[in-house]
Amino acid sequence: MNRDNLELLFLAKLEKKARDCKKSFFEFLKYFWDTIVPDPLVLNWHMEYMCNELQEIGIRLQKREKNPYDLVINVPPGTTKSTIVTIMWPAWLWLIDPTLRGLNTSYSGDVAMEHAVKSRDVLKSDKFQELYPEHIIFKWDQDNKSRYENTKGGSRACAGTGGRVTSKHAHFIIEDDPISPKMAVSEVQLKTANDFSVKTLSTRKVDKAVSVRVLVMQRLHEDDPAGRKIKQSRVRHICLPAEITELDNVRPRELEKKYTNGLLDPIRMDRHVLKTFRQELGSTEYAGQFLQSPRAAEGNILKREWWKFYDVLPPGNIQRIIQSYDTAFKKADHNDFCAITTWKEYPEGFYLVDLWHKKVNYPELKAQAHILGRE
Repeated sequence: MNRDNLELLFLAKLEKKARDCKKSFFEFLKYFWDTIVPDPLVLNWHMEYMCNELQEIGIRLQKREKNPYDLVINVPPGTTKSTIVTIMWPAWLWLIDPTLRGLNTSYSGDVAMEHAVKSRDVLKSDKFQELYPEHIIFKWDQDNKSRYENTKGGSRACAGTGGRVTSKHAHFIIEDDPISPKMAVSEVQLKTANDFSVKTLSTRKVDKAVSVRVLVMQRLHEDDPAGRKIKQSRVRHICLPAEITELDNVRPRELEKKYTNGLLDPIRMDRHVLKTFRQELGSTEYAGQFLQSPRAAEGNILKREWWKFYDVLPPGNIQRIIQSYDTAFKKADHNDFCAITTWKEYPEGFYLVDLWHKKVNYPELKAQAHILGRE
């Protein structure tokens, strides 16, 4: 085959790849993965599923069709959610429609900006320019890390949770981890995140009938932004816990069939890896971040309605005295409390007779345990 034929064959392959990537967001993800991620792409079924869901939304945006729902995606950390949703999807959207305006937020302004910059890196990459020369040209005077525009009217802005977005309106709004695990234990920061999501971002759509909000996060609290959003109408909920449990919270339910031996991603999150996370995080945080089921205020195992109250202990012999210890050894604001409960068992049941609850270091906890043990 002569040189001219080789060049024609090469150009034909490029043209086909350009068509495939524009037609399929999943193909786009696979082809441009190495422009921003140095590690090899390890595929799992949930990645293609998420890409297909986002592609449907993108096509509606391109056609300016009425959008029937906002999208909530709950998946564990380490499942490529940010790369797919917040980095690659906006780049693909500009491929099919460079006039679209986007806004992405995260718990930190720096994290949100990093996502926006990586999207721009995809579009500026040699690989993208080879397939789509001069398709996206950035305006030289509007090409910053936190906000940039192209010459066809499209724009991308970003902000941290609670940041200033009042002057921005978008066709697509992405909330990627609006709170962090540390923020979730603070009532003030949790309220800030919820107010920002419910009261601020909900007003930032260009057209409420067409524009879309995509919220992607691991669950961290029963009343986190995802918990509030999925209670609304016109919301499609995708919930993919790391493993199938009695919680029965895979959504849509038919996706359970795609799990392998009860695991979402057996290559990157096998039983051993999940056991390690459970030990490191503790059962409560593991339930939220990996099972997408944060502990409810009324209790997941011990229900509030099971508890009764008393004014006077019952007469009769005490069968046993039991103490329970929930330990923590640091006093910082974000650390857990130490708790010691004392119970008396009567024929009628167990009665809580004392509760000690305080943030202390280990020596103080040990001293308190000796005091309560003698009482």
